[in-house]
Amino acid sequence: MCGACTHDGSAHECAHECTDACAAARDACNDDALHGCEGALEACAADDEVCAEMQDHYGAEEESSGHHDEETTITPTVSAIVAYGVSVHTADVKNAGTDAGVSLQLHGHHETSGYVLLESSGNSFERRSVDYFVIEHEDMGDIYNLSVKHDNKHLASSWLLEKVVVVAKYKEFSCPCMRWLDTSEDDGSIERTFPCYLIADNTPPEPPKVTDIHFNVLLFSAQCLYWDAASDKWTDDGCEVGPLTTATEIHCLCTHLSSFAGSFFVQPNAVDLIEDIILFATFFDNPVTVAMTIAIWLLYVGLFVYARNKDRQDLTRLGVTVLEDNDPTHDYGYLVTVYTGLRRRAGTTATVGIILEGVKEASDAHVLRDPHRQVMETGGEDWFLLTADRSLGDLTAVRLWHDNTGVSPSWYVSQVVVRDVQTSQVWFFLYNDWLAVSIGPMVIKCRLLLATEEDLKVCA
Repeated sequence: MCGACTHDGSAHECAHECTDACAAARDACNDDALHGCEGALEACAADDEVCAEMQDHYGAEEESSGHHDEETTITPTVSAIVAYGVSVHTADVKNAGTDAGVSLQLHGHHETSGYVLLESSGNSFERRSVDYFVIEHEDMGDIYNLSVKHDNKHLASSWLLEKVVVVAKYKEFSCPCMRWLDTSEDDGSIERTFPCYLIADNTPPEPPKVTDIHFNVLLFSAQCLYWDAASDKWTDDGCEVGPLTTATEIHCLCTHLSSFAGSFFVQPNAVDLIEDIILFATFFDNPVTVAMTIAIWLLYVGLFVYARNKDRQDLTRLGVTVLEDNDPTHDYGYLVTVYTGLRRRAGTTATVGIILEGVKEASDAHVLRDPHRQVMETGGEDWFLLTADRSLGDLTAVRLWHDNTGVSPSWYVSQVVVRDVQTSQVWFFLYNDWLAVSIGPMVIKCRLLLATEEDLKVCA
């Protein structure tokens, strides 16, 4: 029966078929009640030996060749995508910038990124500039080499590359170059390959292996924004939060050079007013803490009231005072700013007068006062609009005086600044002394000459 095997498959499959045929014949003989069954059983016994030899032979072949009937499932390995922050530093040398298209290739210990075109929405690779890009690629391992080239397609294609800095997975690599990529400079090459060095490794340490781990969870949201002058708002286009972001610092990776900022929102703790009020019932258990809390609150309220009053006082000082004695027919304006010093009791209660002297003529005498507020206070800056019938020409001097009246007539004058409202020309007159009968030069009137550039430098 084994000799009749006609299986089209391999030899070991034929051996299996032979064994199955012998087993079927034996079952038929055991169930057969006819005479002559003994002969069929003898044939089956003989075939059993042949089938056993074939099984042993081809079974050994299967074992030696590593063939198994069981299916093996292979799971493909997917590498994690890593964001590589790349900052390109152009040298601070004349004509160091380039208008050519720049491509960059990272060489890691695991693999190479291939050349990536560094595209930007603005002017990139200018002299003394730093341009930022993000390259997303499978983990290449530590960066040990870097290649840079450009397409040499523009007139200003020459480029002096200072260095490239790469940040990825808590590590920072510096790749110094300081060579030209130009057909007419250095060795004439527009492609460079140079080594990279690890300069910072902020990989967090492995946590200690403990049985019980106690931890706190802090929820926060971080965002990298830049000011878009065109739309007049903050936007996150081209910026993303980097892998080094923590609860106290934000790491931003932007594809353009602009002013940017980070935004944090920390989830606040819940406040239970009832429980907080109940804590005051424990005053005698911990009187120092409760007393300190009450003192801080009282100090806060006191400072708030004081600051609010000061704000109201500042509001009364805002604006320009139009002098009451201006002639209504005069339409040529001068903006006069009088600065009172910061000395003790520098302000005055006296009535102050002023005359502007120009190369063409002098103005009328005017009184500097405001019917709604006190002027010439310590550290004050008072603005007055003085009018004349026509231009006085370039101003040469300012005459100041006061009538020495009131409870505190002494006055420390810092300076007077006059602006021509029509031409925006400005003149400075410095004094920095007293107008008083008992302090300083003991005079209550003075003539301030126009300050020179040297005077202003000394004053600054």
